[in-house]
Amino acid sequence: MPLCFAPSGKEFKVLKVGGESSIAHHLASLGIVSDSKITVLSQEGSGTVILVKESRLALNRDVARHILVA
Repeated sequence: MPLCFAPSGKEFKVLKVGGESSIAHHLASLGIVSDSKITVLSQEGSGTVILVKESRLALNRDVARHILVA
């Protein structure tokens, strides 16, 4: 499922990071790559706040929809 639809308070495994290569490269530099673990802290209409390797990140909805999690 896309990250923008994932419920808050749960940990997920990243299956795939899609989108343009510039977006995928930027997300990889933040630690969001295939097989990494992320925790969804909150979901709001404009975006998603996640926890990646002890860092909080805020992603807008357009970026979050390119990240597939399970």
